[in-house]
Amino acid sequence: MKPEEIAPTLAALPRGARVTVSVDIDDWRRACEARNGGPEYAGASDVAQLLGFSARYWATRAKAGKIPGAVQDAARRWRLPVAACREHIRDMSNAPAPRSSRALAIVRGKARVPNKVAP
Repeated sequence: MKPEEIAPTLAALPRGARVTVSVDIDDWRRACEARNGGPEYAGASDVAQLLGFSARYWATRAKAGKIPGAVQDAARRWRLPVAACREHIRDMSNAPAPRSSRALAIVRGKARVPNKVAP
């Protein structure tokens, strides 16, 4: 049965009829959010293909709490809100680059930290 046929079919049932439907709660929540214009969720590998980086990167960020709204489904796979992932990338690009007080110097093929502090 097509989704658009469900409502008319249910409406045609006799009064007092009972219908039982089983739905995975995570699927239900995502469907409700999508219908209400809420966050669009995707798996870590899908986000990696869409926005770059690796699936492992996104899963690690989600586990660390860096992606608001990220949840694990029943199979322990990460479901990430795409909008939050885009914002994470935007925040990364706006963050100042870390500044090192010391610079590496290559001396005879070996990396060494000089004694003087770089300005």
